[in-house]
Amino acid sequence: MIITDLKPQIKNPERYNLYCDGIYYCSLMAESVVRAKLNIGREVTEEQLEAILQESEVAYGFEKALNYLARKRCSEKEVWDNLTGKGFEESTVAAVIAKCREYRYLDDAEYARTYVQSYRRTKGEIRLRIELRQKGVADRLIDAALEEVDDFGDSALEQAEKYLRGRPRDAKTKAGLYRFLASKGYPNDTVYGIIGRLFDGDEID
Repeated sequence: MIITDLKPQIKNPERYNLYCDGIYYCSLMAESVVRAKLNIGREVTEEQLEAILQESEVAYGFEKALNYLARKRCSEKEVWDNLTGKGFEESTVAAVIAKCREYRYLDDAEYARTYVQSYRRTKGEIRLRIELRQKGVADRLIDAALEEVDDFGDSALEQAEKYLRGRPRDAKTKAGLYRFLASKGYPNDTVYGIIGRLFDGDEID
């Protein structure tokens, strides 16, 4: 095959459209065009172009991943879902994820620790575990992050005291407090303990 045209895209000049034998073949990152020394008139094989295209797609995916990570801290699964949602092949995304790990842009262990520390005052361990699982973090990493918190009881008590402000200490409030703390992700033993403490040992109706 002969490269018959190679020109930057209008909307994204960092990507080039490549034509072989007068027919559009693919688009490549400018960096890949330069590295592979592609130019009009050069003869190339399909195998060569596929290898160049794969390298270019990884570079393009890596750029998109960094743009996504610049907006917020993410887990590997979140970056995976973002890139596959943009149409990248799974093999390309896997290579991008590996590159992000290599450069320490992605670290699910650190992500889990940061997430737990950020929300430990407002969420219980059950809810934190569920949310981290939804983000694709491995259970062993979640366990390690949660183990760094000495006790969620203090935060549960703070949440309960805020809930009770301006409310009567009656059966309706007590039941509402139970639902509130449970929705925050605190386990039953913690919830019962807090309610018993704040309602002078009364049992939940």
